[in-house]
Amino acid sequence: MEGLGTNGAIAPTQFDVIVGTSAFGLGVDVPNVRTIVHACMPESVDRYYQEVGRAGRDGRATVAVLYPGPHDRRVAANLAGATFIGPDKGWTRWKALQETVEKVEGASDLRFRVRKSTLPTYMDRGYGQSAQWNIRTLTLMAQAGIIKLRTPSWRPPEAVAPEQIQALRDTFLERAHDLIEFELVNGALLSREGWTDAVEVERVRARVESDASLEAVSELIAGRQCVGRILAAHYEVRTVDGGRLTTYPVCRSCAACRSNPDTATGIAGDEFGYPRLPRRRAPVDPLRRWRGTSSALFITLSAGDDPFALLRRLAGVGVEVFHGITPQVGLRLQTAAGSRPIIIDDDGLDVWPLAWYHEDSIVFVLSDGIPDLAVQRIELGLPTYLIGSQDLEDPTRPEWMFAQLQDAVVDAGALLKEL
Repeated sequence: MEGLGTNGAIAPTQFDVIVGTSAFGLGVDVPNVRTIVHACMPESVDRYYQEVGRAGRDGRATVAVLYPGPHDRRVAANLAGATFIGPDKGWTRWKALQETVEKVEGASDLRFRVRKSTLPTYMDRGYGQSAQWNIRTLTLMAQAGIIKLRTPSWRPPEAVAPEQIQALRDTFLERAHDLIEFELVNGALLSREGWTDAVEVERVRARVESDASLEAVSELIAGRQCVGRILAAHYEVRTVDGGRLTTYPVCRSCAACRSNPDTATGIAGDEFGYPRLPRRRAPVDPLRRWRGTSSALFITLSAGDDPFALLRRLAGVGVEVFHGITPQVGLRLQTAAGSRPIIIDDDGLDVWPLAWYHEDSIVFVLSDGIPDLAVQRIELGLPTYLIGSQDLEDPTRPEWMFAQLQDAVVDAGALLKEL
């Protein structure tokens, strides 16, 4: 077996058994661990899963065995009870940190820096623990949505001689271990009442989650629930709109599944099943009333018109896919659209191109004719916006203008005023 040398590297060893705390192995990737023995009851599903994960990193079969003792539940409950600072002392520490706060040069006006070693007014020395309580206070505030923690970073100050830059940087690096940076997020929570209410809500939430996780481990030990289902339920994700992203449970025949083979994970029911398809939403079709019953809307440009203003407005009302624009125009559109994605449909696929199945509207910017993809998309009945010169000829009847043969036509200038 290989073990860890004094420098933390993998080294040969004659020992086949390693005894360690739950923290042992963090950041260490030993591939050939075959067996995990939990000598006590983990206080949370996270700790249990972390300990199990030390084994089998080479992909081979492994075994994890849990041996709880008679007093483990009480010890685990004590460990599970997250240590939070009280509201009065927490507020006092926050006020003390505010008195030593520094504005971070070159960053936003709401980004600040404090020292972890700052002492509150009720202490004259730290006894090695004050910094940790400051960290806990700021972490609690971040979880409560009052601030966002940031990594301390050095930025060269303005109007400083080049020969001073290195000295200032060295000074910052010497202090960096004692610095915490954060951004203010919610000004309404900076009053004592708002601050206290916000952190108390977070304290209650953390306790509820901690108790639920401890109870899940108890269920696992008692064999009342499948281990795979417990892990899957714990690691599901709740979205901001109330959605639920589930984790698929996997079980190699745990005690619960052996006791209830008819309802074992992977055999009966569709409680979790495979990931569900996203909830269907109404297609994005902001110009529906202009195109009427036609699947296509032709937006005409006069000589000298710049279509970018129209493209930007269409992106602003939800259109995401554009065909026939350059990467430079796409970048300008993405900058204007902010967090909404802008997709340039130029994949060149002959089999199942995006234009065949994208249910939301697609914009085609026409330069020297109408691409086959646009024609095919219109024939498929999918919402299509065509932007081109009012003098564009119809590809099938050159003696006719394209606009003359369309059911839905609108001038770009008039459309912009309406949008």
